[in-house]
Amino acid sequence: MAENLHERISRLENIIKASELGTWEWNIQTNEVIYNEHWAAILGYRLEELMPVVKDRWQKLIYPDDLISSVAALDDHLNGKTSLYQTEVRLRHKSGHWVWVLDKGKIVSRNSEGKPERMMCSHQDISGRKRSELLLAQYKELLQITKQAALIGSWELDLRLMKVSWSVVTGKIHQAPSGYNPGFHDLKKFYSRAGNALQIVTAINKAKKKAKTFDLEFQILTHLGNLKWVRLIGVPFYENNKCIRISGLVQDIDQKNKIIADLALQEEQFRQTFEHAANGMALLSLAGKWLRVNKSLCELLGYSQDELLKLTFQDITYEDDLDEDLGLVKELLDGRIKNYNMEKRYLHKNGSIVWVLLSVSMVRSDRGEPLHFISQINNITERKLLELRLQKTNDRLKAILDASTQVGIIETHLNGTIEIFNVGAENLLGYSENELVGKKTPEIFYSEQQLLERVVSENLNAVPKGFELLVGSVDSSNFDTREWTFIRKDASEFSASVTVTTVRDYLGIPKGYLFVFFDMSQLKEAETNVKSLLDMAQHQNRRLLDFANIVSHNLRSNAGNISMLLELLRNEFPQAADNEYYPMLEKATNNLLSTIGNLKDIVSVNYSSEKNAASLNVLKFVEQCMANLSAFILESGTMVSLEISKDINVTGTASYLESILINLLSNAIKYRAANRPLHIDVLARTTGSFVEICIRDNGRGIDLKKYGDKVFGLYRTFHGNQDAQGIGLFITKSQIEAMGGTINLISEPEVGTTFTITLFNADKVMSSH
Repeated sequence: MAENLHERISRLENIIKASELGTWEWNIQTNEVIYNEHWAAILGYRLEELMPVVKDRWQKLIYPDDLISSVAALDDHLNGKTSLYQTEVRLRHKSGHWVWVLDKGKIVSRNSEGKPERMMCSHQDISGRKRSELLLAQYKELLQITKQAALIGSWELDLRLMKVSWSVVTGKIHQAPSGYNPGFHDLKKFYSRAGNALQIVTAINKAKKKAKTFDLEFQILTHLGNLKWVRLIGVPFYENNKCIRISGLVQDIDQKNKIIADLALQEEQFRQTFEHAANGMALLSLAGKWLRVNKSLCELLGYSQDELLKLTFQDITYEDDLDEDLGLVKELLDGRIKNYNMEKRYLHKNGSIVWVLLSVSMVRSDRGEPLHFISQINNITERKLLELRLQKTNDRLKAILDASTQVGIIETHLNGTIEIFNVGAENLLGYSENELVGKKTPEIFYSEQQLLERVVSENLNAVPKGFELLVGSVDSSNFDTREWTFIRKDASEFSASVTVTTVRDYLGIPKGYLFVFFDMSQLKEAETNVKSLLDMAQHQNRRLLDFANIVSHNLRSNAGNISMLLELLRNEFPQAADNEYYPMLEKATNNLLSTIGNLKDIVSVNYSSEKNAASLNVLKFVEQCMANLSAFILESGTMVSLEISKDINVTGTASYLESILINLLSNAIKYRAANRPLHIDVLARTTGSFVEICIRDNGRGIDLKKYGDKVFGLYRTFHGNQDAQGIGLFITKSQIEAMGGTINLISEPEVGTTFTITLFNADKVMSSH
């Protein structure tokens, strides 16, 4: 008996597994529920991962609208109102979508009091059937609408009889004769275009086997031989789990698809125009965020597409232009304007300013609601820069015209008529602008006598007349500068320097003449005064030089006498040298002699008669100085590198150049670093009218932050050497400046020093003469 029961249970379990039914058993007394694997699989879970979900939040698995009806049906069965518990509910699948299930169950045991103890239930996935039912309901409603509008036809395929039925509208869509009802095999002439037949057969098979509805769009060949786009919808109907017919709708979508095709073409044309336009184009949100930008705009602003799409136009608009732009945007949003154009500035990614001509319009919905902006952005930076330069030039010219109160500026037409007469001309000549502009020529400022003298002095064969005489030489040389005697309105005269130039238009065609002049009377008087002062200064300099030489000579004689007397005192009275003051007196005397020698060197630099410039070969002098310092160089282990072309020459004084080079080279050796070999690089190069001589070392260097303004000062030392006097660089700088040159240095402690001497290029000086 037990074996039979076990066999029956096993057979029942196998039937359940074969039917793929989800089952659950509920112990009503202990509230324990047992589920099988199929129940979990319906919801996409394994049984072990579903159990915690069911235990903690089983109510969330049921669609909210179905929970109430499900609970009510269960209560009715438990209370004996129904013999079977049955309901259709939606349960949440693991992936998130809803699964329709048929939930059926029954109480299988009760206690002695008649209260239910155990209940067995099953779940069956009915999602396919429910979708078909829902679609059928939707398509029935659609069918009613189409019948009213007579725009969509219906059809049916009876799978038992393989019979096709068309509505009148369906026949019209296929352009078939009135009353035409096709046989099943007649359909191929309508639907046999490439791919259509296979697509339809596949859809019908899925409808039959898997209860799949279909919704297809393709082109048919009508009875009259025309191609037409249609939409074909089919819904399968079952009887005893077998599909017996497929019903559906057919819709003429030819016009719609043609519109869509035209729209797609327009969109493609817009896309091509947008992407490949030479000017910048963009779509922006109502908040100003870049939604879409083309390559030209990215190149214009220097951003990549990804970078630009993270910004708004406000982020890169020049601050002074933002308020105007935002104001126009508001007018566009309010509907007060349909579009706007403005010149504005954007900030390039590199920080520079980009001028653009911005054209903005708005795209609105069918209901007139704003959707987004379309902007066209043309680069006008070059034009704006030219405009700004022109404006700046005009402003500057106007300022010059207004500010030049002592410089006369007169512009004339080609025929000589005055067109511009500035304040300076009014001040110098005594006429007002209104008296002359458009009425007179500059001839009224010249005397006939001096015009005649010019004709005679220049041996002019064809004597020009009137205004032509004033501008005759300008046409060949573009300008003419000379001294004239001008006559004022009150008949008084003054010497003027007058420059006449041709005024041309942007094509280079002459359109007039410009006279620029100033009163030379005070300048000539100033020249006389300056000459007198220079003569006086030269006389004073000669006297100062004589005084300096006398003082230097007398001081050196007296200091020498003191030194000699000290030496005699040491020889006659050796014990005198033991006096504590004797060494101090001797040192003071030596310092005095050294100071007098330094002062004499300084005087000789500033007033030497050797200032006559000569052409000096740089390489020759450097090699000569190195020969003089050869013992010093060998003893110190110094390495000297020369990079000097043999044809580089400077203008200067030979003794000065030699002194300069020896001083800088010996200083480099004297102040070498103790922890590394000394390297000295001497380089020379021409730079136009000048020659640069660089002496670079890797010695101790100078702290320019501390001593920068004192390096070339008198008696300035920087390294604490006992033999340093602080006069070498002072004399070197004086000698360089006496030859019209300059000296600069770059230095860093424990790195080294580079002196750069700039002198006149002798070859350029000679060629200019």
